[in-house]
Amino acid sequence: MSWSEKAMGVEFKTRGKFLYDFLQMKSEDKNCDKFYKDVEKFIISSFAVRSEYRYVSEGVHKLLESWGEKEEPDYKRKYTVERYKENFTNEHTIPTSVVVDYIEKLVEKDREKLTAEFLAGLLEKVSGMALITKEEDKLLNEKHLQRKLPENVLLEDIISGNVSHSIRYEIAGITIFKTNDNARP
Repeated sequence: MSWSEKAMGVEFKTRGKFLYDFLQMKSEDKNCDKFYKDVEKFIISSFAVRSEYRYVSEGVHKLLESWGEKEEPDYKRKYTVERYKENFTNEHTIPTSVVVDYIEKLVEKDREKLTAEFLAGLLEKVSGMALITKEEDKLLNEKHLQRKLPENVLLEDIISGNVSHSIRYEIAGITIFKTNDNARP
């Protein structure tokens, strides 16, 4: 079982406390900076997930239909079925690097805001996975949206609900559906 799969069973409140405790450990030793940032990114990427997909692309639905599958995509099944690995990719709806950078800025400029409760809420708001095809993933790369948000879109816009988690996919031309919507291609 992966770290992310284990984290899915942990409440966001506990995830926030763990991240808070980790952030308190930041060393003044500059030799540790890269290691610290790598561990921070690993923790956030593992904690910013849900046990279900937030979005599934039209391409995934079409491919599943062509295989005769009628069920919704399942996160755990993706790793057990070889053709899922060959054709699909899991995507954080908000790139981990964006969340790490956001938290790093808060550490530097607004440290008192970083409580365990704040971090738990943040992780809950930014968590989400999308299942897209490998071809659709290439579209994100072509638009340079693999590891960043579109220009003029701030993480705060998504956190506040003014901008959808799906903004990167929309700009890349990927048709995406919320998993709790009944609208399907």
